[in-house]
Amino acid sequence: CLWLQQKGWPKFDGRAFRDSANTVETERAQARRLVARLAGEELELLARLSVLGSTFRREHALALAEKLERLPGAPFRFDSLLGPWIEPGDARGYHRLSPLLDDRTVAPARRVELETACAQVRLENVPVYMHDAALALRHALNAANALLAAQIAARFLLTLKRERGEAYWHLLWLTSFSAEELERMFSGHPIFESFIHLLRFQIAAE
Repeated sequence: CLWLQQKGWPKFDGRAFRDSANTVETERAQARRLVARLAGEELELLARLSVLGSTFRREHALALAEKLERLPGAPFRFDSLLGPWIEPGDARGYHRLSPLLDDRTVAPARRVELETACAQVRLENVPVYMHDAALALRHALNAANALLAAQIAARFLLTLKRERGEAYWHLLWLTSFSAEELERMFSGHPIFESFIHLLRFQIAAE
């Protein structure tokens, strides 16, 4: 702050801004070439982790490798990707994918299966933090898995009062859905949908 007071805010340099964008695209192009050299199992693991998204622990990644079609040698493959493609874990052991991989895509039908699998691994591996449970609910909604989403919502509705502030903070994104979007997600399951509406009401009232 003192430096800014003395020197003033740096002037905008349009050329430097354009050059930085070119540099990022160059790095991503190089990353795509390197990713193309990875083994098929490693590519599949990265694709699954791209759906798991946000942050995840090593046990989440390995459990996801066991879902659907099992990926052999998952622990070794995870460790080989750690560093260049999976960022090191934080103090609680949560990793992120390299931002150079943010353009990876998964076929829609395949993604639905993976979203449900991602919700399951976040709930099945302890400790399950509020962060994990909130992301599990997002996965269930993305998969339009009405039963699983309702079950997770019910757990949140039973949260102890002293823990609701933290829990609902992680669920603020849920209030951004419109009633029409939720109706489409829960088509034919009005009872399950009611759990989500009740949870949204409690979040807003907290």
